[in-house]
Amino acid sequence: MNFFIDLSDKRNNYVANSLSNMGHIVEKFEFNNGKQGDIFIFSPAKKFNENEIKKFSSGIIIFGGNINDETLQNFKNKNIKYINLLKDENFVVKNAKLTAEGVLALTISCNEKSIFENKVLILGSGRVGLAIASLFNKLNIDADFAIFHKDKFAIASFYCKNVIFKDDFPKMIGEYDIIINTVPAKILNDDMLNKINKKAIILEIASINCLNSDLLKFYTFKYVSAPALPMVYCAETAGKFMLDSILKELNNLKDKEIIK
Repeated sequence: MNFFIDLSDKRNNYVANSLSNMGHIVEKFEFNNGKQGDIFIFSPAKKFNENEIKKFSSGIIIFGGNINDETLQNFKNKNIKYINLLKDENFVVKNAKLTAEGVLALTISCNEKSIFENKVLILGSGRVGLAIASLFNKLNIDADFAIFHKDKFAIASFYCKNVIFKDDFPKMIGEYDIIINTVPAKILNDDMLNKINKKAIILEIASINCLNSDLLKFYTFKYVSAPALPMVYCAETAGKFMLDSILKELNNLKDKEIIK
């Protein structure tokens, strides 16, 4: 089996070099290469369209991230085994911690005030939100949580001084200098935008915008789209985490005699 790797993601360069050093045959990904049994590695952020799927050879193995049910079925129809790295809890947690480091770096670089002079609001208490809150808490940064599920209150309260529920945070949002969104949904409705501090900075970490970006021209607050932070700030370590997850999954496939 050969490895074909999409090198447009910096993390994958470290994956490719490591696999090559281990003695594997590694080539840059092209749609016209590969045969049955070969392995293709993409960024966890990669999305596939129908035309791309048609170009893949049948019987291959693809590593990537979250895809919709239709795309997954199209892969199955071509006898392609698709492995979602984001279903590996160990990888996801480690990646969340790297994302938190990236958020810290971005918060410092896009702000002219000391981070300790800012009041921060973290939207969402999933893995990434908790990782950010944990890091900020260790640094004694003034950060609050806005949560959308009441069963998350207990764990959120361990990391932040104040936990704000979904129904309350719209009337408090104007108090914050930095708003970090980790929720992949439009949670800041159009009316809420008027309440945001005019000098505030919104860091968009989620894969879906938390607001209507068409309305940004009417506001003076700063909106920063920041996808794939581990690739930007911690590419080598993120690549190591990806490789660990890939090798673990390949070993599982060998144990099941799916690959040799």
